[in-house]
Amino acid sequence: MRKFWLFVSDAGGWGVASNTASIVLYLLGIISASKYGASITAFVIVALSVPLFWVGAFIAWKKQHDGRIKAEKRSSPGRPSIAPSSYKQKDQSFGMTIVNSGYAAYDVHIPDVPVGDSGYVLQFAGIFSVMPHRDQAFFETWLENHLGLPGCDGGQLFEVMQQASVQAIEFGILSKDTESPPNCYRDKCSITCDNNAHRTGLVLRHIEQEIIPAPMQSV
Repeated sequence: MRKFWLFVSDAGGWGVASNTASIVLYLLGIISASKYGASITAFVIVALSVPLFWVGAFIAWKKQHDGRIKAEKRSSPGRPSIAPSSYKQKDQSFGMTIVNSGYAAYDVHIPDVPVGDSGYVLQFAGIFSVMPHRDQAFFETWLENHLGLPGCDGGQLFEVMQQASVQAIEFGILSKDTESPPNCYRDKCSITCDNNAHRTGLVLRHIEQEIIPAPMQSV
């Protein structure tokens, strides 16, 4: 019964209205056939056409519905979910802390990302072989310049973005899950300049997660 109501819900207003109209016509056809007489063949066609139409529509919907549920079940279990938590100085280094709120993640790393047209590239040090659920990881950052200018530590990111009029940059946190073979993920994130932001003037956001082909590809 629950699936029947899901079917009615997914059919929408027009679908329910058209099917209701077909039932009304079906009943009128049976009444007319009974009252005024009709051949056995015509009566059978009238009596079976609408029920078969409904059964066929329901079977087609159920097949699509069950396929969608199976696809969701295949893609959901075991996913890591990694997002940036803070961008600040830790000990003598500047860098970014990330947090895994999902399942265990493996081979976690962040590819280099250009800082707009500034000529600088933000780089993230290291790779974490495993990040369990609720684990944190700190990536030291620095800025390399491809235009011949000297590089600088990650603490200069806000100034570099401001000088180059770069409002935001996007980067990806790459990881794998525990499946065999493993699925590979990119958690798409951003760093935005905000003069009102606490301390660093940078706001970190998680945008979305996507499955990517293996082997992992740089963003």
